[in-house]
Amino acid sequence: MDDFPNCQENRAIDIFPMTTKLCCAGVQDEGTPIGTLESIGGQSCYVSKGTATNKAIVLVTDVFGLGIKNPKLLADAFAKETGFSVYVPDLFKGKEVPPQAMDSMEALMNGNPSFFEKIGHVGSLVYNFVPFAVSNSQKQSLAIVKDVIHALRTKESVQSIGVVGYCWGGGVAIELAQESNKDAKYDKLVTCIAPTHAGGYNKQKYENINIPALHVIAEKDMEIKEARRAEIRAITESKQDQSIAYFEGVMHGFAVRGDYNNPVIKKARDEAFSKTAEFFKNYV
Repeated sequence: MDDFPNCQENRAIDIFPMTTKLCCAGVQDEGTPIGTLESIGGQSCYVSKGTATNKAIVLVTDVFGLGIKNPKLLADAFAKETGFSVYVPDLFKGKEVPPQAMDSMEALMNGNPSFFEKIGHVGSLVYNFVPFAVSNSQKQSLAIVKDVIHALRTKESVQSIGVVGYCWGGGVAIELAQESNKDAKYDKLVTCIAPTHAGGYNKQKYENINIPALHVIAEKDMEIKEARRAEIRAITESKQDQSIAYFEGVMHGFAVRGDYNNPVIKKARDEAFSKTAEFFKNYV
């Protein structure tokens, strides 16, 4: 449990794999999204409009999808900061992990629940997470995002597309970079990617990225521990226009679900946003 120093030691949550803990931890942001829901390439998307007409950002969500405000507020912030329209596809069609799972995981990790409360929270996680796992796959998410990107290129005349993906969506972003290498149908499917505490580590897939990439990595991430960070660093240092933004003292999910009331997390989250926005301004 060293990677979760504030976590209560208990066996109840140890029935979950660490990746489930990481994917479910976090908080819901406050604020009012200002974008709209639109159909892009036959896929429902949250859209936050920018001023540029030939450049865009696609934001690929974590497992909570559009069921929480966080990705919508991030889309609004990126559109305002970069001037590019931001598109957030609905990956899960109502089968996303509901926000109650986040509340249960926060209670288990950072609260002091009684034994029976722990059992209740664990039951809530099973009830909420299993349907998501049964109904969704990254392959399905990749197909949805490709529909949106293809429509932006062919119908909206967008010439340059950057992709930021959080957690689950970070893995999709890396997959999109693989398509950029091998899918002649789309030439380069995307212009650049910013996988952020990406799930599903595969060294070969990182090696196959040959477009500009910013890898946002948290210190306390069981998916990308020290040895894997070293591998990613070596890969990015061998390639042009690829880099790592590494944040100490925070865990997987911090850049999209981090608690703004925690000053360490707030500082890291704000900096991760700023670095990603600057990356897009330079490469999209």
